Amino acid sequence: MTPRFRGCAASAARACTSAARTRPRRIERPPASGSLSNLITMQLPVAFSADAARSLIASQPDGALLLPDVAITELGWVLLRVYRWPIPEVARALRAVVTHKSIEVAAPRLWLDIADDLEQGHGLVDAYLQRTALHAGISRLVTFDADMRPIGGVSCQSP
Repeated sequence: MTPRFRGCAASAARACTSAARTRPRRIERPPASGSLSNLITMQLPVAFSADAARSLIASQPDGALLLPDVAITELGWVLLRVYRWPIPEVARALRAVVTHKSIEVAAPRLWLDIADDLEQGHGLVDAYLQRTALHAGISRLVTFDADMRPIGGVSCQSP
């Protein structure tokens, strides 16, 4: 039986199907020290070039491009796990995205702290979860990850 989607789910299913057709079949590693436009190009369809990304960014007024937390997390994860960039380069890339004048990020301080945590040996997801808790005033995180090391006053407890 073929699953049926309605409303938003149908739109999401079509978007995923469409995106799958526009992505490259083979992943190539970009240079370890790429420009911001090269980093953004990696997140866009194949037909979108680094020059087009550079032009897009340059043409925007300050803070005109909204980059949600999930996109920043995906960028960091892809650079670390897919392209295997060294941690200092990933931290530098996250800082470049967060501090770029044309890009608006909901919590830039959060991401600057996460970049520091990466360089101190914490994982991207662990740092994101704990920094988000700290920024929300939550001091205790319950997790099934017994190896999660505490950051900045957050206590990590296993159920």
